[in-house]
Amino acid sequence: MSTPNKRKDNMEDSGINAKRCKSECPYAEKCFRLNPIHFREYSHAHLESILDSYTGTGEFPIPSKLSGQRQMYVDQLKMMVHKQIYAHGRNFDIDASSSAGATQNSTVVKKEEKRDTPSTSSSNIEPTASSSRSGESSYNSSRSRERGSKTASSSMERVKDSDYRPIVPPTRRAEDFLSVVVPKGNMASKHIANGPFHVFYTTIKDSKKTHNQPYSITFLEILDSSLGELKCSLQINFMVEIGWLLAQYYFAGYSEKKLTILYGEECSELKNISQKKPQVTAHQVTMSSPFGKHHTKMMILCYEDGSLRVVISTANLYLDDWENRTQGLWFSPSCPELPADSMPHEGDSPTFFKSSLLKYLNNYHLPDLAFYVERVKRCNFSHINVFLVASVPGSHFDADWGMTRVGSLLRQHCCIPPEETKNWPLIAQASSIGSYGKDPKLWLTGDFLHNFTKIKNQSQLLSSPPELKIVYPSLGNSSQF
Repeated sequence: MSTPNKRKDNMEDSGINAKRCKSECPYAEKCFRLNPIHFREYSHAHLESILDSYTGTGEFPIPSKLSGQRQMYVDQLKMMVHKQIYAHGRNFDIDASSSAGATQNSTVVKKEEKRDTPSTSSSNIEPTASSSRSGESSYNSSRSRERGSKTASSSMERVKDSDYRPIVPPTRRAEDFLSVVVPKGNMASKHIANGPFHVFYTTIKDSKKTHNQPYSITFLEILDSSLGELKCSLQINFMVEIGWLLAQYYFAGYSEKKLTILYGEECSELKNISQKKPQVTAHQVTMSSPFGKHHTKMMILCYEDGSLRVVISTANLYLDDWENRTQGLWFSPSCPELPADSMPHEGDSPTFFKSSLLKYLNNYHLPDLAFYVERVKRCNFSHINVFLVASVPGSHFDADWGMTRVGSLLRQHCCIPPEETKNWPLIAQASSIGSYGKDPKLWLTGDFLHNFTKIKNQSQLLSSPPELKIVYPSLGNSSQF
């Protein structure tokens, strides 16, 4: 008798019918999923190797080469252990035998039925009753006996993936704590109506007319349920008032959703925030130069359906900026999840927004961003119609960052008739004025004006630069407040 037949006979004798071997996940170590269905369908050698060495207590023995995305792997391993998806030395799906010869201590793993729903982190699993064709998995014999005591007509309530964090409705009224609260459920239609560029401005507490303008927005509207159920979010900013920020998530029902914060300004409340709020992770971004500031103001909102949105604004994350200042923000359309077999570089826009965003996020070199980097890779940005211009620390001589990138983009896309080049000024606005040097030509009317007034197919050497006008608060303006 051949070896394969012996193997088959042995499996049949033990009450187990072998199924196909799992195929390896095409994303291998880059797989970010937490959906049990995906892990029952595909093998993940790097995770299974860790589980083979795991003693069952303490931390998972994650090798140093995987430490850059440690938390993501820990979450995946916890899910695999909790769902009993992987057993040492058995990388194939198996069916439980209905024969009475099954031993009491044997582990029975049932094959997941195929479903039409996509294998995303937001998928719901609805097991049936004690039928042998149930979608239940990883039951030992004692649990099987407990299940067998139920009638065939009994139903089980719907459960989510192990990483799902439910919505927690607030027990207090937002109107009692926030100055401007608009009706819920309208942000999706409001966003569509504000196309094609989706630029909004913050409502002003003392300016009543801004409360209902179609292009005015509150922070709470950014978290509106009409945009989808939030899974987790990334807040990158300079100044963060954590009490005010968490209040926004609380009134949106997202107080238990994962929140990652990168901030620049020193804040004692954020240093140990995860001890009080385990769902919140905060990291201060320090600058190597005393003249540098972490001034980015960006959000990445990830939803349960696998999609995400990006928000880029001028506002810090504290009350005064959102209630008493005119702030602008760009609020992206929904970027849906790409098909599972798509490559990470797919789904970019003609403006290369996706690749620009990934380049910026990767410049942080932070493990806390690994999950969001992977989510961006898995989403479709092909419909985004704006360019992303970012700045990072250091001296740069290419056109990838800051003012030189602005100049490069204007040189490629800004078309102005030659006869009109002398008739337009450059108007700049700033909320505060720093040091521009002893002479305006050193920077303000030098590099700054030069890069922001570039034009397609026209040389700046053959004409005088446009006039520069700056709007900023003077000492007299400030004294009036």
